[in-house]
Amino acid sequence: MSLNFRQCNRKCLVSNCRKCSETLDVCHLCEIGFTLVNNTCRRDICRIDNCLLCASSSACATCYPTFRLERGRCISNCSISNCLFCSNETQCSVCRIGFSLNSSNICSPVCSISSCLLCANSSSCLICAEGLTPSTNICKTRCAVPNCDSCETFDSCTTCSSGYTRAVDNFGRAFCRSSCPMGQYRSNSSCLACSINGCMACSSATTCTACRASFYLNNSSCNTCSSLHPNCLICDA
Repeated sequence: MSLNFRQCNRKCLVSNCRKCSETLDVCHLCEIGFTLVNNTCRRDICRIDNCLLCASSSACATCYPTFRLERGRCISNCSISNCLFCSNETQCSVCRIGFSLNSSNICSPVCSISSCLLCANSSSCLICAEGLTPSTNICKTRCAVPNCDSCETFDSCTTCSSGYTRAVDNFGRAFCRSSCPMGQYRSNSSCLACSINGCMACSSATTCTACRASFYLNNSSCNTCSSLHPNCLICDA
């Protein structure tokens, strides 16, 4: 049975359907970007490499620039080896991971930066391995310690910023502070523990400034109160 003009111009009852039955309620072909599933045209999530717009889940309709469409797939027009994207057929703009663009417009595996996953060029890293971050021409440990220039681990500092001193907490993690905590003294750019017996605060390895309870200060050292008075726990020599 042939369709008259009015029937030909009637809209298909299935949304996003390009070609449907004479009864207008059964879809045979969906619009580009949709896939027919149980008489419903569902929008595609395009997973075809280098495809800008999918005709279906397994076929591309439009490829990205510098790619051509062949049998539903996108084939690169770029003749440059290891080039991911070309600005034209002879000019590479982005190389594949592990390669960098040199002055001769060639993608070369010249990324010699340790732990670098993607180089911008031979001396600059864009993406480092997990736990590391790009810094000039190296991948260094990602640092979460405030006022720290470089870290040994994520939460332990090796070099503090200018004006800050390196100190170590009870868990062995190094942090940076503007002054040393009680019981430590500043030596160069680090805080070191007072090793004088009975000393609570010191200014150097050999100079105590305050003693603990049951000790008294004597010529930058700490003596026990019992050495002055037997059975004395607190004294003020």
